[in-house]
Amino acid sequence: AITLMDSIQTYNGLAHEVTINTVPTGIRFKTDYYKGNNIISAPVLPGNYQVKVTINEPGYEPLLKTASFIIRKAPLDVFAENAVMNFGDHIPELIYSFSGFVNGETDSVITTPPILSLTAERPLKPGNYPLIPTDGIADNYFFNYIPGTLTVNPLTIQSLSVSDTFAVYDGQPHLIFVGTTPDSIQ
Repeated sequence: AITLMDSIQTYNGLAHEVTINTVPTGIRFKTDYYKGNNIISAPVLPGNYQVKVTINEPGYEPLLKTASFIIRKAPLDVFAENAVMNFGDHIPELIYSFSGFVNGETDSVITTPPILSLTAERPLKPGNYPLIPTDGIADNYFFNYIPGTLTVNPLTIQSLSVSDTFAVYDGQPHLIFVGTTPDSIQ
């Protein structure tokens, strides 16, 4: 008897092989991997494959076992980095980072880099806004998106001055002047 195990694996940048058990143990066998109708060496990349195991040892009946063999894409986390700005400033550069590359790979294997979305009306008022990474594509990875936050801090009034508020009633309106530092605050 032949038992094939580990027929679903995750991409790790290395060749993948199924685990084969025979009863009785120690029987010699031949393993072939197929992509479509083409015989290939042990597969590395994510995809669907076929594996055929043949026993043709003297004293045993010839036996062939065929099974599906799947290599899934590896998970890759995309973290939107938190950012901070003050009210009225330009939105800072929004960045993300990765975690989960395998076998020494880098972001050079990414076909389409993720984008960061900031869905908020401009100008941004003081508060917290979600930064959402989306739309990345890679042949060997699927993306797990972890949002970040853009924090918009309110401006701080450093000083406030009010003009003389004493006036004698004369039937006319009198203006009061207010000054702030910074002077851009209204």
